[in-house]
Amino acid sequence: MPGHYSYSGQSEAEKYYNMIQQEERRLIDRRRAEGQSTYRMLQEQRQAEQRYQQWQEQQRLEYERDHAREDREEGMRQQERWRQEQFQQEYEERRQRELVVHEAERQRHQEEMRKQTFARLQERREAEEEDVRQQQEENAAFAEGLRRRERITSIRDPFTMARDQGRWEDHIRRGEEEIKRRFNAERERDNQEIERRQAEQRAAQAAQMRAAYEREQRDREQYGEQREHERRNRRLRELAINQARNERVRQEEAARRGY
Repeated sequence: MPGHYSYSGQSEAEKYYNMIQQEERRLIDRRRAEGQSTYRMLQEQRQAEQRYQQWQEQQRLEYERDHAREDREEGMRQQERWRQEQFQQEYEERRQRELVVHEAERQRHQEEMRKQTFARLQERREAEEEDVRQQQEENAAFAEGLRRRERITSIRDPFTMARDQGRWEDHIRRGEEEIKRRFNAERERDNQEIERRQAEQRAAQAAQMRAAYEREQRDREQYGEQREHERRNRRLRELAINQARNERVRQEEAARRGY
């Protein structure tokens, strides 16, 4: 019986000891688990801080890229304005040169027409003077013939005198009519020549103006096509940049949701 007592007491002590050991192990396991949880929490916090720093760095890079893109676009717009001003300046200079050349050509043509008209008037004046001189010579010769006949024929009847006077008047009238006819014909030829030259000048001026207008239209169309090509390329670049940015944002959002 005493031995049984002793055995029973030892069992209670062992049970108590085992219970204490189990409690200590539970405490140790719990502290170890809490330590691991704290480590995971600290690790997740460091990872979150790293992600936040990466996000800040990406925002900074995007900000710099956006500003760089804006600077490039502003440079392109400035270059576009410069090209437009250069085109306008070259067009104005070319137009001024064409106007100067056209004005010089017009003055040269007018001077040439003036000289030709003066030369024709001089020739016509000389021709008229020559006609008058010839007519005077013919009149003098005719009068000399009449005087010679009067000297030969001492007695002349009224009919013969009237006939000779009529011939003289007819001769004078025919001479005047011939001079007038030549003068009118020459004046008509001069007027036709002046009208022809004026028509040629108007046609040449119209052709020059039409050529200048067509050249201006070609320049404007070429400049417009160039601007449209550059505008299309700029839109494509902006679309590519926006797509890349959207894709990057989508990936970042997916990464954040994965964490």
